[in-house]
Amino acid sequence: MSVFNEDKTKVITHMISEKKTKIGAIIVERPRICCIDLTKSDFDSLKDEGFNLYQGTLGATMEIPNKLRNDYAYILHDYDLPINLHEYDILILDLTNEQKKEYKKEEHISTDTKQKNVVKLTCSYPTTVFDPRPLTSSFLASSVSTIRGRKFLQIIFACQSYDIEYEIVNITNDNTQRFPNEKHNIYSFSNSISPSVPRIGKEVNVCSVRDDLFFLLNKHSRDLNYYQTFHHPMIWNSKDKQHIPDPAITPLLKNINDEIVSFAQDEGHLITFVFPDIKDKANFLREFLKNFCPSIVPELFPFSTQFKWKELRDYFLPNHSALLVERKEIAENFEKQNEGIKTKISDNFNKFKFLHELITETGDNLVHAVHKFLKWLEFKNVAFMDELSTSILEEDLQVEHDKGLLIIETKGIGGTSSDSDCSQIAKIKLRRCKERNAFDVSALYIVNHQRYLPPLKRKNPPFSENQIKDSFNDERGLVTTWQLFNLYFDIQNGIITKEDARIELLKFGLIEFRPNTKDKLATPKEILKEGYVVILDIDNTKLEVGQTLIAEKSSKYFKTRITSIKVDDKSVNEITTGEVGLKLETKISNGTTLWTE
Repeated sequence: MSVFNEDKTKVITHMISEKKTKIGAIIVERPRICCIDLTKSDFDSLKDEGFNLYQGTLGATMEIPNKLRNDYAYILHDYDLPINLHEYDILILDLTNEQKKEYKKEEHISTDTKQKNVVKLTCSYPTTVFDPRPLTSSFLASSVSTIRGRKFLQIIFACQSYDIEYEIVNITNDNTQRFPNEKHNIYSFSNSISPSVPRIGKEVNVCSVRDDLFFLLNKHSRDLNYYQTFHHPMIWNSKDKQHIPDPAITPLLKNINDEIVSFAQDEGHLITFVFPDIKDKANFLREFLKNFCPSIVPELFPFSTQFKWKELRDYFLPNHSALLVERKEIAENFEKQNEGIKTKISDNFNKFKFLHELITETGDNLVHAVHKFLKWLEFKNVAFMDELSTSILEEDLQVEHDKGLLIIETKGIGGTSSDSDCSQIAKIKLRRCKERNAFDVSALYIVNHQRYLPPLKRKNPPFSENQIKDSFNDERGLVTTWQLFNLYFDIQNGIITKEDARIELLKFGLIEFRPNTKDKLATPKEILKEGYVVILDIDNTKLEVGQTLIAEKSSKYFKTRITSIKVDDKSVNEITTGEVGLKLETKISNGTTLWTE
């Protein structure tokens, strides 16, 4: 028999008398709200709204200094529930806010008692953390179970379900008797909540519920975390002779696996709402208590609901019903469109993730990313050499093209390339030339250097002067995957063509993908109007309104257009020489170089 079940009242009273010197003030005004483990800011927010609140706790977890096998500590159960909880109207229980406190032995020594025996909790090695909350949860159930014949509302913020096993001893004047250990669950306060699989996530969908609740949940659904899923119990339907989901339970939120993470349960006198860990609990609770609850339990809000009946369908104003339907349709359409965009984003990521792999991966993953890039660049015949040969010293990729053969070595490294890294492809090139009896073989070394750093913080280019000089003399190319990444966008933006890019990859030395430009303009003397206006000097270079310029910064290119030209504060259509102010279609920043196209 459990000392915390049949004889529970006696134990609770005894433990409270040991830890508390006074009983908290008994709240009379309606609705009476018992807040358990709300954060101070959330509690104060509700208090500022004028609600009658009691601030309690299931107790704080404590670290116990049990280091050796025989170590143990006596625990005085420290929790705070109102003595007249059975007279309250609403319980708000935040299971996601775990309180913690330091264990001090002197605070757990029994004080004066009239009893001949004292029931205590112990915490023995190897346990080093004492969590009182599941036990207090059982005490809470005892108080709630006494509420009959009137409405009672429970609002629960759900944590992951777990059990704690408690050690209990009975101390008398001549001996210490150990009771059997008891196991209690954090959800012991309710027999009707059925935890399913613990699951951690953020992405939820609002179920089909009444409009006011739907919009409140939808508003907060993008900023929450859930830690637990819940069963929807089945009941026997004698009419249809089959089991059906219990209609007393209404799912409110489901995760992407269609598992319940929030629900409402109406047991007649007891109405329970279980929510996940909503970030902005203060505003959520304020709206929930002021705008929603008075309509479902008006008897708990005698002053808030004087004219709440006006919101019932029987008293709708003209057009109100249709507007509510329209509002709900808009919200539902938004959710559908949002899901569609999520799918498109996912598909787009899968289609182009090889670009991220170019600047993050190494080994076979990098080789496959380069292969996809070359296929996108419209090289017709790109082959993996590890699929064609078992030789140790082989190139990673071969590209057959109209003018011969391109062989490619790729590397993903944490630093920069050694001389041997850069030159290894030259040895393979020589062998391929002999095999083909021709000198139509081009060699290219592609490196994803300093791959753990963001590319803009890497050394670019990562090759020494000697490495670049040697590559030119050996007639082989050097290029980074960061250059290839940028090349993709330059091609998409019309800066360079795929054909020109393919030609560049066959050249020697440090490969550079530069657009075809004519005149380089002088460095701007001033950049004004948040980057849209530049002041510079030109010399025998014709510029005119509507002309396209090419801008470059940090090896990234983009096009911009001249929208107006001013000389001596006068607008002109064109100019060839002198100081000029150019207004551009796209803003630029310091360090940007401009060319004519």
